[in-house]
Amino acid sequence: MKPPARARRIRAWARGKSALSAPAVAELFRAAEVMTEGGLDDASRWFGSVMITFDLGRLAADCRDLTLPDELEPLARAIEGSVRVRLRAHRIACAELYHRFPDRDVGTAQISSRFRREGEMLLLDIDLEAPIDLPSVRES
Repeated sequence: MKPPARARRIRAWARGKSALSAPAVAELFRAAEVMTEGGLDDASRWFGSVMITFDLGRLAADCRDLTLPDELEPLARAIEGSVRVRLRAHRIACAELYHRFPDRDVGTAQISSRFRREGEMLLLDIDLEAPIDLPSVRES
């Protein structure tokens, strides 16, 4: 006898079609592309942007209750309105900054973010400004 087959596709929606499920959010970020650019000014403040690209078509292929193109707009709106998505994206942006300056103290960041859609791609632009202290002395 064969063992039961496991479902390979995840549920996209939690609570009807008003919010994304936690597995869908995890899958969304697993396949996301992150690009960072920016630099320090004279006053040791970092100004930059982090762009996170989400492929909605790929997410739809992994979710059993999504069909494109009918649900592309509701999916994009659900992602844009998700506090879980925005918080995770902001954490990624801050982690990019800490990765760039591992030997410096990074102050409180000011963050603004906005979504825009280009076909099946959903782009999240995060603008980030943070004070960067002088290099710290580490003992070996």
